[in-house]
Amino acid sequence: MKATTTVVAAGLVSTVLCLLTAVVLRLASGGWSTLTLLIPNVVALIVHAALAALVLSRSPSSHQCMIVILSGVAFLFAIMFQTDYGDGSGVWFVFQGIVYSGSEDSVRIPTWWPLRGNDLKDIFLFVPCAVLWLLALLGLNQKQFRIMAEHK
Repeated sequence: MKATTTVVAAGLVSTVLCLLTAVVLRLASGGWSTLTLLIPNVVALIVHAALAALVLSRSPSSHQCMIVILSGVAFLFAIMFQTDYGDGSGVWFVFQGIVYSGSEDSVRIPTWWPLRGNDLKDIFLFVPCAVLWLLALLGLNQKQFRIMAEHK
């Protein structure tokens, strides 16, 4: 079922809002990971925006628009749950850095958190977003194959 213009616009607006919120949260957290993860996060942001533009520009289905919206939310959560650290011994989530700004010793991430203490592990937080994009792109390709088969 082809998405209406309103649904496509909602997908576009939600993607832009999620990406802008993610950038503001990441920059406002203020820890050293903001610098060390700058390039991977910028690359993820550009790829995310490009994939959203690709899917939304090719008359997507309603399901694909919903996947685009969900992937924006997954991207936002990936940024929010990245770990950050300061000059002291504190390690915190990005969203905690916003809420408890300037009090890094009072904020700790749980000891059971599997991605604790390594910036490169934070990249795995983008796996749900990547899975959603794979679903959106596969749906786009299936639709193109159906159109090509109908023209034969």
